[in-house]
Amino acid sequence: MTSWKFSIAAAAAVALAASAASAETIKIGFNTPQTGFAAADGKSVLTGAQIAIDTVNAAGGVNGKKLELIVYDDQAKPKFAVPIATKLIQQDKVAMSISGSYSAPTRASAGVYQNAKVPYISAYAVHPDITRAGNYVFRTGILGSVLGKAAAKLVGDKLGKKRVVITIMKNDYGKALAAGFKSVMANYGIKVVNEYQYSLRDRQFGPIVSSIKGDNPDAIFDTGYWFVAA
Repeated sequence: MTSWKFSIAAAAAVALAASAASAETIKIGFNTPQTGFAAADGKSVLTGAQIAIDTVNAAGGVNGKKLELIVYDDQAKPKFAVPIATKLIQQDKVAMSISGSYSAPTRASAGVYQNAKVPYISAYAVHPDITRAGNYVFRTGILGSVLGKAAAKLVGDKLGKKRVVITIMKNDYGKALAAGFKSVMANYGIKVVNEYQYSLRDRQFGPIVSSIKGDNPDAIFDTGYWFVAA
């Protein structure tokens, strides 16, 4: 077992064991977007979390006690995620918590859990600052910068495309991927001929597309979410 996997497993084991000693059920917090622009991702990850909870409970739970998933809808927004974190810690008394949400709400919540010394695991948020909150915050997903670096290798090395336009979504996710791409693009002979930024709410991309045609790139690297890119 690698060191980071061991750290996550150890933190979870300690938290669950401590809770099992006093509670009838072991409560695990879960913030995830169930409404709003990210609802499709949120509902998908919640389904996976519930399957995991049901599997553990069917096998007898932890120290003979059932796991209980306490779920709140953060709409993938920090303004909802932070009070949710406080509520899970102070009111629901969770043993630990999991973020099934995006980078911005996860990053905003991380410090709340760190200060309360409650383990917090990010399932798939990509921003590097999330785990920099401290030693009670963990991640199981890949960093956005790593995704960007992998994209640069694919574009420049595997596909042999050297003149690239980058379209960047202006949020934690988009910026992290773009930064990773730019950090290694010279290694693969890539030149960024132009870059364009857009917001999460944008849906009219005609002007950007027209400009890109004039740039005449070999490839376009877009750092947006699937539902925007589609």
